[in-house]
Amino acid sequence: MKRLFNVTFSLQKLWVLMFAASAFVIAGCSSGGDDVTSIPDESEKPKPQDKTQVIVDVSTLEVPEGKTVDLRFKIVPSTVDISSADGLNVRIVDASTKQDIKQVSFDKGDIILEGAGRYTVTLSSTITEEYRTTACVMVTSTENKTYLSNPFVLRNTPMVSEISSIVFTREKNPELADDIEFFFDEEANSFHARIKQIAPNTVDHSKLIATFIAEGCKSVTVNGVEQKSGVTVNDFTQPLKYVFTSVKGEVIEYDVSVTNYFTSLPVVYVDTGTDAYISVDITSKTEWKNAKISITGNDELDGLEETELQIRARGNTTLGWPKKAFNMKFEKQQKILGMKKHKRWVMIANYCDATMLRNVTAYYASSLTSLKWAPRGHFVELVYNGDYVGTYWLCEHVRVDKNRVAITETPLNDTSAENTGYLVEYDFHGGKTSKPYWTSYINTQQQTDWNNRGNSSVRYVTKYPDENDVSDAQYNYIKKWVRDWEVAIRDRLTTNPDTAEQEYKDIIEKYIEPVSFIDYWLIYEVCLNHELRNPGSVFIHKDVEGGVADGKLIAGPVWDFDYGTFNFEYTDGGWYPEHVKRYELYLEDGIWYAHLFKNAKMKALAKERWAILKPKFETMPGFIRENGEYLKESAKENFAVWPMTTGLNYDEKLSYKDAVEKMAGVVEERIKNMDTAIQKW
Repeated sequence: MKRLFNVTFSLQKLWVLMFAASAFVIAGCSSGGDDVTSIPDESEKPKPQDKTQVIVDVSTLEVPEGKTVDLRFKIVPSTVDISSADGLNVRIVDASTKQDIKQVSFDKGDIILEGAGRYTVTLSSTITEEYRTTACVMVTSTENKTYLSNPFVLRNTPMVSEISSIVFTREKNPELADDIEFFFDEEANSFHARIKQIAPNTVDHSKLIATFIAEGCKSVTVNGVEQKSGVTVNDFTQPLKYVFTSVKGEVIEYDVSVTNYFTSLPVVYVDTGTDAYISVDITSKTEWKNAKISITGNDELDGLEETELQIRARGNTTLGWPKKAFNMKFEKQQKILGMKKHKRWVMIANYCDATMLRNVTAYYASSLTSLKWAPRGHFVELVYNGDYVGTYWLCEHVRVDKNRVAITETPLNDTSAENTGYLVEYDFHGGKTSKPYWTSYINTQQQTDWNNRGNSSVRYVTKYPDENDVSDAQYNYIKKWVRDWEVAIRDRLTTNPDTAEQEYKDIIEKYIEPVSFIDYWLIYEVCLNHELRNPGSVFIHKDVEGGVADGKLIAGPVWDFDYGTFNFEYTDGGWYPEHVKRYELYLEDGIWYAHLFKNAKMKALAKERWAILKPKFETMPGFIRENGEYLKESAKENFAVWPMTTGLNYDEKLSYKDAVEKMAGVVEERIKNMDTAIQKW
């Protein structure tokens, strides 16, 4: 399966760098290998317009213990007044945090105005430990405006030969909202920048100018082209290799890459023509709302030009939460983020999921089995009516289609029962809908509880043909088929080993495709989804005779795994009988399986399928950890908007990293427990 995500790094606003002409900035390297660049004559510099610039004349400054060293800088225009009551208002600060550098000190009386805006400050150090940091000169004018210089390396160690800093400055790249610092990965010897910009017009990677500090350097090249810091334009749509050559002839190669689009996820923009916030704008599950959508892909995925569509709320329990999930319906089929064309798509909110990975992991598990389809999708950032509203899972809707639930679609104007496929949902919410439904013949824990409360029973609901299209003949046909199957497995299956083979053939195989039902059950067991005992979003489908499975019932697709899953604590909350313990199978007596597993051949098939699928399921923890690493930056942004307020998954108090690790650990333990239990069959 293709990876769904990338990995990005966090963005910190760096300094506001205001350089003069490129000659002032570290111009790649000097030909003589000296890492000090002299300040050019005033006449060589472009006249400033509305920006004050602070220019440091070195790229590296060594301040040994017990010594004093002069640092020279220049302010343009020279008329800027930085005086204060106790001397000139100058600080030496960390380039990233803007906090005072503790390794060096100076008195304001040691700052000398040399004339024409040129200053010298005498620095001293008493630090014995080795240090090396990136610093800026910060000055404050009498008008209380603060300005920062270009960065330079401050150290008390001997000069090293390397590229120590790369940054995109807004001055050199006006399309940027802020200056962007590259983060260095020492192990990979690489620099990476994330451009945190969520506006529809994202930054053009093909025309960016990098400013860098290169110490002990003879030259820096990219594809054989010499690089001038703050001058050379490069195409960063693909990773680049910076080749650094030192004055001694040493060569170091750095991988340099840029990720755009906020957290590197695609960004989806939905506009309903108002400024209403999503939590109050999406409220109805029945009424469609007109809207427009556009999508900015990332470096791997195509976007979508602005397109009209309709949206409406979706969900049952989730409908009451403020971060709204919603269905999307286009007038024409649309290809979205590389997925195959369709009119119907879903934005899943994952509001109660501290990992945001439960649904996608279940769909990944399904893809490892014999089930033909599970929803495909991509994580995206959503901007709704101009507001950033968090991370969503944009995925395929459960629909009958050649690229989704691939069964025969109803011929035009054909209301006969035998010429169409059927998609049916088994759900305790079924009693709340006017769609064609019927009551299950098989008792469940949920049905018993609801009946005791005077509520409606668990029901089957036709999803295809849907409520607007299903004919009486079609409804009666699929209802009878499912009812006949339920009656057969409930009333005719026995535990007699002597008749197991014949019952399997005459009762089970007559109505269903057995492997699909076993694989479906194994997915729910490994993901710890209780809804095979408390049916919700449980699907089965059936094709015409001669079609898929020759018209027998097929389990699936899987859907809705965002809460009450991937944890052991939920099983202690009353959803399981007292006798079901952590190390046993939770769902072997759930709905249909309480009857199917009376049959010894069916249990043997389950043991056989487990032996095949167990090695595949063992890739799930790695899938969780890998995609958790990718989503970590998106998670920061999402949970800043939607703090966890539910405890349905028993991980709401954990950090994102710990919640992901707990989920992966639960799957690892669950696979071991299942293996022990199934081997006893």
